[in-house]
Amino acid sequence: MKILLLHAPSKNKISRTDRCQVDTKDFSIGMRFPPINLMYLGAISQKLGHETTIIDAPLEGVSQRRCIEMLDQGFDYVVSNLSFQTLEDDLYILKHAKQRGAKTISFGYMSTINDIELTEKYPFIDYIIRGEPEITYEEILNGIPLETIKGITASNGNGIIRNDDREFNRDLDYLPFPSRDLIKNDIYRDPANGKAFTTIQASRGCSFKCTFCLSRLMNGEKIRYMSVDNVVDEIQSCITDFNISRFFFRGDTFTADKGWVIDLCKEIVKRGLKITWYCNSRVNTIDREMVKVMKEAGCKVITFGIESGNDDILRYIKKDITKEQALKAIRLTKEAGILTWTCYILGLPRDTEETIDETIRFSRELDSDLADFHRFLPYPGTEAYEQEQCKIDPSIINSMINRAYTGYFLRPRIILRHINSFFLKADSISDFLGVCKTGGIVMKRLVGRYIHNLSRP
Repeated sequence: MKILLLHAPSKNKISRTDRCQVDTKDFSIGMRFPPINLMYLGAISQKLGHETTIIDAPLEGVSQRRCIEMLDQGFDYVVSNLSFQTLEDDLYILKHAKQRGAKTISFGYMSTINDIELTEKYPFIDYIIRGEPEITYEEILNGIPLETIKGITASNGNGIIRNDDREFNRDLDYLPFPSRDLIKNDIYRDPANGKAFTTIQASRGCSFKCTFCLSRLMNGEKIRYMSVDNVVDEIQSCITDFNISRFFFRGDTFTADKGWVIDLCKEIVKRGLKITWYCNSRVNTIDREMVKVMKEAGCKVITFGIESGNDDILRYIKKDITKEQALKAIRLTKEAGILTWTCYILGLPRDTEETIDETIRFSRELDSDLADFHRFLPYPGTEAYEQEQCKIDPSIINSMINRAYTGYFLRPRIILRHINSFFLKADSISDFLGVCKTGGIVMKRLVGRYIHNLSRP
């Protein structure tokens, strides 16, 4: 069979990971992550012997017209990861795929929470996969009777079939390595120097209860880890087969299990792998010993979700951290020689202009090397969707985000630190040029934000 796995063309370049579905232009340095969910499905298709194509249309620059022309190649299945922000564009392509005789499959966040509505309103979707898609997808391709496939919603002509949820698979090692041979690896590059960059799935699930987050909805409340050997074997494959040595270890809380993190770092060092990597963390799951070992294994940046600088807001969204823990985590990470990247959400439930100002001030007190400020999006299905919402006009929040970015990055101390950390420590001319390119993009965005705020009445 011929299979097309797709991020449909859209003007919004949405990061469609399960937890973080934001526009990549909203990141301070414009991170581009490879479509790892599609790549896992691609690896399963290849394992079963099917001819498989992956198109990450927004990042590859594939237009809607060109995508529709590609559908004329006669695909047996067209599979799309639906997102909240791109739903109209995603459905448009699936409709055209169905008109050309393909069976259509959707998965992802929107498919998980809106499966009944999607099935009723859009009969051109043949199968909707809820939750983690891999096993369900494999059973569809293997022709397992529809009525026995867990985690699927579909119409059989007489009504809607909604089978039982699929349990989260505890053994993540069953997943084949993502099909990096099916994507254009050269468009996913480390913005710090322009070198090839990829994502490695380290774990799934989150035991914490942040009200705004999609992680527990999509991946469950129990953290499941890839085995250390599996992760390091995949690293070696990336180096050998694709000349990639820079990684983002994807996991909702990479540092939740100290023993696993230390074992992983020791194995990287033991095998002599010279790599650079980034990860996410919570401020209450690291200590001095852990960050020291991470640094020795090549960790370059740790990203912390701070979200708010107001303790009452943090309690309301069940973040389960304190400002003091945040200050300590940033200090320990800097002392280890690892760069820090903090993320904030403005317009959270119960936020006011005063609490947002408090968050902006706290971001400067933390003084991480990089910072991102995002506008809160109340995703249906999360607890935050039902909470008391922020009553500030969205245009005011956008203005405050612009002010947060310009006030943060245009400080002389941050500018000098970036010159020292990135420009003066570039390993080669190509690295230096890559930093210059990224720096130009960041400055262009900052100037645009500054001018936009000046133009406001």
